[in-house]
Amino acid sequence: MRTAGLIPLICFLMTTAAVQADDDWAQVLPDLQPSARYWHAMAGAGEDKVLLQGGTEGFDETWVYDLGDSTWTRLDLPAHPQSLFWHSMVHIGNDQVLLFGGANGGYHDETWIFDLSDSAWTERYPTTSPSARWIHDGMAYIGEDRVLLFGGYDSGGRDDETWIFDLSEGEWIPDSNITQPSARSRYGLSETSMDGSRPLVLFGGCNISAIGETWLFGGGDYITPPAAIADLRSDLAGDAIRLSWSPVTEDISGHPLVVDHYIIYRSADPDFIPGLSDSVGSTSDTFYVDQTAAVNDTSMNHHSIVKAVDSAGRKSSESNRVGEFDRPVITGP
Repeated sequence: MRTAGLIPLICFLMTTAAVQADDDWAQVLPDLQPSARYWHAMAGAGEDKVLLQGGTEGFDETWVYDLGDSTWTRLDLPAHPQSLFWHSMVHIGNDQVLLFGGANGGYHDETWIFDLSDSAWTERYPTTSPSARWIHDGMAYIGEDRVLLFGGYDSGGRDDETWIFDLSEGEWIPDSNITQPSARSRYGLSETSMDGSRPLVLFGGCNISAIGETWLFGGGDYITPPAAIADLRSDLAGDAIRLSWSPVTEDISGHPLVVDHYIIYRSADPDFIPGLSDSVGSTSDTFYVDQTAAVNDTSMNHHSIVKAVDSAGRKSSESNRVGEFDRPVITGP
């Protein structure tokens, strides 16, 4: 395992807000509370309890905050996670909290479950698990006794793996996806509803530089974008380029889908990443005549990509790429 280096630190003061009719912040002043710290993990633990674990510098403490009487209680437990920071915890229902990973002199891959009903930590020993890591800034409950973990920072750098922890089996299961976020850490990840019906929303993150992407995970009909076009082709239509493709009729999971329209992107860069500035038009048909491509300029080869869009605005991943001159040679009259 690699020793965690120093990272520029932004400290912030976190105060516990009492429920206010006007949604204001309100500082409470309990007689006893955890000492000042940062990079600790917190999660709901039951209807009116909040669990705190670890943090710098070298804390291995477990604290429970009771919203009912505004008190902190330190739990001195015989078994508990070691001193950790930048680990992740998530409420998993039934007064339980799952903890994974973190750092302290190196990266860690321990899986722990805290049960508020008996005030105890239990370490789990799954057959397989994510690599030791930290800065996996969000784990999230996704319903049906399952928790999602994505990305983070391990000994190989930033990671792009998706893992699902199955509470009933006590196992971590790697989750392969056709499309998924790129490797990153320090992203933001929302919570889902406890029945898993609302998708997770992931935004941003860091891998060398800041990332500005929005991704959804789960949530049934919220999340299934159209399948990608695989047979985009380029032909001549007089002095224009005619792009054509087969209709998209399924989502990425193979379920029936109605596509609302298709967006056409074009660039002189064969490796371009399609964005709004590269869009040259849209159509509800399965062809598009690009009148602005310089078909008579043999010094320039424009490259095109098409994406399918459903009625909710979800876009497919990129189609195959075709260049302006990637078309059959037609002879004869």
